[in-house]
Amino acid sequence: MKWLNSVIPILWGIAMIALAITYHHIPETIGTHFNFTGQPDAFGSKRELWIIPIVLLIVWFVITVLVKYVPTLEKNMTGKRSKQSASQSKGLVILFVVIQLGVWLLYVSHLYLLLDGHDVIPMGLMLVVIAAVLIAFCYKVWTMFRFN
Repeated sequence: MKWLNSVIPILWGIAMIALAITYHHIPETIGTHFNFTGQPDAFGSKRELWIIPIVLLIVWFVITVLVKYVPTLEKNMTGKRSKQSASQSKGLVILFVVIQLGVWLLYVSHLYLLLDGHDVIPMGLMLVVIAAVLIAFCYKVWTMFRFN
């Protein structure tokens, strides 16, 4: 899972490069929020396409630093690292990676479809991403309560 977590900034970098290359071909007004069927229910400027990759790269950095250094801090403070915190860290990383990959897939598919003149996100893809996030969340909750 660590290698997959390290690929996330590369994927967002590719998405931002693709956005920069295709930016002038994207309509000025685009869907910025989508319902469960993949249809836009809020609209905004195409400049808002830059927000998601930048925010998620910042979130990636913060979570990665926390997962790496909080266990060291815990070990320094208590003298040991508990199985519970190690398991919770693993569950957090899995949940985080699934969310990042899901949002990346939705973002890139939206960008591709915008270039083709369609301001939608495929409903099937959205349902798969939601299902994957729910499964990862259930795993995270399970790892939290497994040691209690």
